[in-house]
Amino acid sequence: MHSLLSFFLRQSLWFRLSDTLCLLLAFWPVISLLPGTALFGSMAFAIVLAVFLPMRGICLEQCLIFPFWAFRYQLKLIGLYLFGLTSLIFVLQVCSWALCWALIFSGLLALFVLPLGSTLVRVLFFHAFLLPQKVLIFDLCGKGEDFLGVLGRHPEWACKALALWTIGTSADMGIFAEKRALYGDHLCLLLAERAPERVLQAARKHFSQVLVLAWEEGGLASFFAIEAQRQSCMPKTCAQNPWGMITKRVMDIVLGSLLCVLFVPVFVLIALAIRLESPGPVFYRHTRLGRFGREIRMLKFRTMVSNADTVLTELLAKDEKQKQAWEADHKLLRDPRITRVGSLLRKFSLDELPQLVNIVCGQMSLVGPRPIVREEIDKYGEVFAEYCQVRPGLTGLWQVSGRNKTSYEERVAYDHSYITNWSPALDIWILVRTLPVVVAGDGAY
Repeated sequence: MHSLLSFFLRQSLWFRLSDTLCLLLAFWPVISLLPGTALFGSMAFAIVLAVFLPMRGICLEQCLIFPFWAFRYQLKLIGLYLFGLTSLIFVLQVCSWALCWALIFSGLLALFVLPLGSTLVRVLFFHAFLLPQKVLIFDLCGKGEDFLGVLGRHPEWACKALALWTIGTSADMGIFAEKRALYGDHLCLLLAERAPERVLQAARKHFSQVLVLAWEEGGLASFFAIEAQRQSCMPKTCAQNPWGMITKRVMDIVLGSLLCVLFVPVFVLIALAIRLESPGPVFYRHTRLGRFGREIRMLKFRTMVSNADTVLTELLAKDEKQKQAWEADHKLLRDPRITRVGSLLRKFSLDELPQLVNIVCGQMSLVGPRPIVREEIDKYGEVFAEYCQVRPGLTGLWQVSGRNKTSYEERVAYDHSYITNWSPALDIWILVRTLPVVVAGDGAY
């Protein structure tokens, strides 16, 4: 209990302070337009809300280590503060067009500022004067080494593995008492799809906080880690939920249409650059598989030479390594077919922007699994049936989790995790994460 309290004082206090400052920063365009008394009242409300808002249904370690859980809490924080400010404006009768636009701008800005602030805090915990959260990992599925690799790619989790042990479900449960005596009461992570009750009881007996991390074939759904006490009462959310699908489609139409209008100048500039560099059409239509396994014509800006198919055939015929890479992922690290403008477009994913038209037309969604070709069905295995339940997306969980740095098996696992754990909050979190990933060109080629 003492160690948990110490952890709260060292990290949760900083986490909530970060949320307070970021909330005030994001909503400052609104706060600055309010009269004197209301200005101070709105600032005090932000502080009280950020410090005392309970994390119902989310344990402390979930929120601090795994970014998606933190975002769910922040989404609630932004919504309540937005509601409070709107109510204050109407009570004071100071409503104006300037305040309305400031509210919309600040609400959208907060979706980016708060996750950025909490990520910076996590990185500080890992690299600076504050120690990261120390964890003891008990592997029940033989994937511990793979998980350590995933952990190393995410310093923003502020999580340091002290030790890893591979145990079986029938192993001596005295290992928990032994490791508690040796290392102390740190966060206990059980790496298993579903930990047996006898393992949970033994872990909870010796550790004050136990999380179960669901490992799925090919990758880890790490941000869906849940408290061991609630393992049996956490049903997965299916993307086929009728009301959920309606909500998702409304988001696609509204945001897709808005982005289409906003990006018109960008479309014109990209089209001119493509035509000036190489002859051929500006757009490229490629046949992919959409919802229900139906074929869709996916739009992209052309990033390759006009005779790309011929160049590919010749390359694969004479280069065995490139042929193996193509057969594995249908991608080439150094693709000779790509033009200079195309290389720039791909680095920042600008070649995907025409798919906003596919989204508005109902063939794709803003968030979802990336569309695949028919030759990739076998690689998806049983997950292909789940893939067919949803519309493919412009961005998705795979894109914000390493993209081409991950294996194809991990990509399939990310798609499976997204489909079976879908929620509007998850879509918003992925959209927010997409912008910094695109700007950084992370994993794109």
